[in-house]
Amino acid sequence: MNTTQIRAAATAAATHVTHVTTAAEVRELADRLNNPAGMAPSLVVTTDQRTSQVHLDIAELCRRVDDDVHVHVLETGSLTWEFSDSMPPETSVWGGAARIYPAHDLTWTQNCYAGDLLFANIRPDNAAAMARIIAERVNTLAENARNIEALTSLAAQAEVPAEMIAPQPFRGTFSGATSVSVGRITSRDAPRLGMLQVDLDVLLPGMPVSIGSVFTVDDVVSGRFDASGTVIEVDGLRTVEQMAADLVPHHVYPAVVTEIVCKSQVKVHVVPGVVSTLTQSGIDASATVGDVVPVQVQSVGERDGKVRIVVGPVPENVMNDSGMNCGVNDAPALRTGGPVWASMPATPDDADDAAADAGTAVDEDATVSIPEGSVAELKGLRTRVPQLRERVRQQDSEIGQLRADLATSSQEITFAWDENDRLEDENDQLRARLTAAGLPLPDGVASGDARTAARTKKTVTRTVYTERPLIGTEFDTLDDQLRAEVQVNWMHQVDAADKHDHKLNFDLGTEFLASVDKTVNDQEAARQKLPLVMAWIACGMPERTSRHHAYRENEGGGSPQLVRTDGAKAFRVDLESKTAAARRLHYWRLPDGSVEFARVGFHDEPGF
Repeated sequence: MNTTQIRAAATAAATHVTHVTTAAEVRELADRLNNPAGMAPSLVVTTDQRTSQVHLDIAELCRRVDDDVHVHVLETGSLTWEFSDSMPPETSVWGGAARIYPAHDLTWTQNCYAGDLLFANIRPDNAAAMARIIAERVNTLAENARNIEALTSLAAQAEVPAEMIAPQPFRGTFSGATSVSVGRITSRDAPRLGMLQVDLDVLLPGMPVSIGSVFTVDDVVSGRFDASGTVIEVDGLRTVEQMAADLVPHHVYPAVVTEIVCKSQVKVHVVPGVVSTLTQSGIDASATVGDVVPVQVQSVGERDGKVRIVVGPVPENVMNDSGMNCGVNDAPALRTGGPVWASMPATPDDADDAAADAGTAVDEDATVSIPEGSVAELKGLRTRVPQLRERVRQQDSEIGQLRADLATSSQEITFAWDENDRLEDENDQLRARLTAAGLPLPDGVASGDARTAARTKKTVTRTVYTERPLIGTEFDTLDDQLRAEVQVNWMHQVDAADKHDHKLNFDLGTEFLASVDKTVNDQEAARQKLPLVMAWIACGMPERTSRHHAYRENEGGGSPQLVRTDGAKAFRVDLESKTAAARRLHYWRLPDGSVEFARVGFHDEPGF
């Protein structure tokens, strides 16, 4: 669907669609999304960068979305990059996709995985079905926003403070989640609106759980709510002691990783609120904060009046070949009759089956309920396995297309050289005839020997270094080792003709080496990539890195770049991407052009 068709579809459906055409408009849009004036959600749709088309069926979308939903279309691929630079980390939308931005709940600005908001793999053959799915989701968010506005208005109109009104009993059904920690309960006992809000920060303060760990859609729920319509008590919630009593020693259970202690130790929760230490060789390389891992419960007891759960690694004979969930028992439930509070991630085969089932379930009347969330979303957790697998498939397809394009280009180059050879042969024949006739040769007519040299020069290939140039033990200190690796990467990667204008000019900040030692394992791919990225930056070629951008004073879109008192400007670049625990490299570029590397950290940590 091209721009003209999009505008015509929006007009025909009488729905407001904003067409974003300039970088300034993109920055204004990012600022409005991060600092909304109202509570109505927004939908941002982008064009496919290869085809410059919007695959989503805008006409179908406009017919179905509520009038107060804001729809924005980024009309070129370059605007997508500008949008990404103007938004908080990992909250943008890549080419050919769509993303919903709620205004009543800004959890997504801090946790990019809060709620199913991103819709990818939109193709011409599924454009209408995707439009219906997206419309259903955004309409639900719009309805939630209207309910919150109404609840706020009722609380404001109350003659006495809400906390002074006696809580009232209710009975209803859980209708879905609006964020990782907030959901809605439909109840006839709710005043006027028929909708209550359940917020885990109120209901279970300090408990590291998500809304999907307590409720599933259509669960019957009872309890009490206050005058603002917020649930303050839920019947059937279980204590830590009750949940711990469900555990059987020497059995295997899922546990959520909450802290990486060192290379062989992590903190985990088998029961929410009870911290256990798992000691397992190499655990830091196979798990990160928020992952769900299997553990063997060795004992359950009490110490100083608190529940104590001792865990250890799972014996090999318990796990299957894939190392996933064979022999893993269900985790305890937080609520009587509720879901298990944590579960192992699906195996690749399970994900494929689920995706296949989902693909056959979409029809003309397809609807999508609000997702319940999952425990893996805790603290910015990112178990989006099916979505990530789909993205891998897309990238594989793109790689295949690039390889095909490369083969075509190679054929064109070969044809060009063959044509060049033919013309050179013809030139030699004409040259011989002119010489035989005793006529002088025109200037610039080269012989066959010259063309051979030219072709040889054109076909010289550059060596690409795919292995780590140093093994990491050439020096006793990380300082000397890292500086040497940066130098070697610069020698290998920067062309000889560019080295004069792109010399290394950098220093390491006081916290840089400590941050590398803390966040990057010697055996990780990120450790091999780090000196290469540093080399590109230190020689003045940051465009060769991934998502290089200015570091702003705060996460809000459009905020100014952070500048030090000496005039140095702050920048950030990705060492990894599309993962909640992705590492970022932060550095200062000084007024004299030199670089000071500040630190390496995770994307949700302060940069400077």
